[in-house]
Amino acid sequence: MAGLTLAAGAGAQEPSAALKRADEAYRQGVAALHRNDMKTARSLFEEVIKLAPGAEQGHSALGAVMVREGQLNDGIRELQKALSIKPEDAAAQENLALAYTQTGAAAKAVPLFAKLETAATTQKRALPVQLLEPYARALAANGQSAAAVAHLKQAIAVLEASAVFARP
Repeated sequence: MAGLTLAAGAGAQEPSAALKRADEAYRQGVAALHRNDMKTARSLFEEVIKLAPGAEQGHSALGAVMVREGQLNDGIRELQKALSIKPEDAAAQENLALAYTQTGAAAKAVPLFAKLETAATTQKRALPVQLLEPYARALAANGQSAAAVAHLKQAIAVLEASAVFARP
């Protein structure tokens, strides 16, 4: 994962000490997240948003950690903030869709899953299998049974295909 990429105008000067520290904290937070050290990751991502409140990556990462910790409402707020800064942030869309699914807000989750699916299709790739089942659940909860079944069948097909390659 790259560091923070803050928008700068033409002729931008060297980043301030605060932005350099925010970038360093973000990188350390990502490393802590990869080690599954949620407490450290959360602390570092909180530091990022204090130092660089306009950096959507900090809000997105903090929201993802909060959701993983079960603090869904706080996580949802951070992910919404990330998307208000950068609406095309796929990681924030994915994490927000999953959080909405966990809270029973299927009507809010479905449009986000649909955006992710459209982006995947545009890039000539499938929606990741780990999103197909929650997407199907959100569709079913939203009264879209046929679409839910289609997504579950797609997930099964992907899993069966990967199992074929995994056999010795």
